[in-house]
Amino acid sequence: ELISVPFLSPKEIIKVHLVVDEYIPPSFEAHTNWITYFVKAEGFDEWIEISPLSSPTTFNKQGEIIPKIINFNVPKPSIVATEHKFNYTPRPVQKLRFRAVFNRPVGGNFDSIIPLLKSYRMIMVPRG
Repeated sequence: ELISVPFLSPKEIIKVHLVVDEYIPPSFEAHTNWITYFVKAEGFDEWIEISPLSSPTTFNKQGEIIPKIINFNVPKPSIVATEHKFNYTPRPVQKLRFRAVFNRPVGGNFDSIIPLLKSYRMIMVPRG
């Protein structure tokens, strides 16, 4: 598991999405998310699962779409793309943390192989 330091924005953050460069070993099953990504507004407890912008649509264990874009404290439009999530906080969001959780298959020859996160970028959109 990797948890970043808080990333600070001089303005209120209203939207965030991820761009990642990852390596999944070819021996791993192709239709499984071996790295799970989250963001969290600093000062709040909830980690919000997020899917990288370039990844295919994925679903969590409850069968819900994992959003590619997280919105903070903006009005929800009447027509919303299914891959957006809207969060409302009692105060403006100015700091975000990133979290990546790494998994691998159990047993076999997988004890010495892990997925790699080569790089990541959290694209934070400020208000205004």
